[in-house]
Amino acid sequence: MQKVNLDLILVNITLNEKRVHYQLEMANTADIETIHSATLEILSSKGALFEYQGAIDLLMTGGAEYADDGRIKIPETLIQYAIDSAPTGIRIFSRDGKEAMSLENNNVYCGTGSDCLFVIDSETGERRSALKKDIESFTRLSDALPNIDFILSMGVAADVPIQTADLHHFQAMVYNTTKPIVFTITKQKNMSFIFDFARKISGSSQIFKERPFLIHYAMPSPPLHHSQTALQNIIYCARYAIPIVYASGTQSG
Repeated sequence: MQKVNLDLILVNITLNEKRVHYQLEMANTADIETIHSATLEILSSKGALFEYQGAIDLLMTGGAEYADDGRIKIPETLIQYAIDSAPTGIRIFSRDGKEAMSLENNNVYCGTGSDCLFVIDSETGERRSALKKDIESFTRLSDALPNIDFILSMGVAADVPIQTADLHHFQAMVYNTTKPIVFTITKQKNMSFIFDFARKISGSSQIFKERPFLIHYAMPSPPLHHSQTALQNIIYCARYAIPIVYASGTQSG
């Protein structure tokens, strides 16, 4: 087996008291520009499907157009406006108000994965459905590990009602860690409940806006398809200044 030269992968290594900063470089500047140009061309000429009328209305107000097949074509000027209006960095805090992550430049942070349906029971070795108590245990463990910077729900609890599972997952995390929480939503109406809870923990909406300890994790439905729930949550997060990761999650086949 050919040895991997780590010097070609780890760039700009800096040591300090807390962490090793590194950058995994998968594409150079020219490659990135090529990808970006292709993205602009596809979105402006072919467009994408949006399942939520509220999002469509916002895009049309910004200059988007309908394509013949119902897709929404987004002009390059609107995309560039969105990029230019985005902040250059976001500060994320712990639940007790201490700065935990500065999301800018090449800063790298590590956290847990999300929403596993099954777990390996640590006592019996049995593979079984994840339960709420597992999420609580995973969260307490992650809270104690110094190399873990943020927490996602590591399970989808099979022992809670599906309609309120989002709330149970959030409760299991927020009761068992002070670290930043990245949360998922499958039922849009649960978003407001979680934000109300977070606002009460912070003390007010303004304090939460100044020191957010939550990040919402949403996903489109590739290729070029955005679900109603994801779009509703994006707009909600924008309205109340909740940081969000909108991960494409593309895959072949």
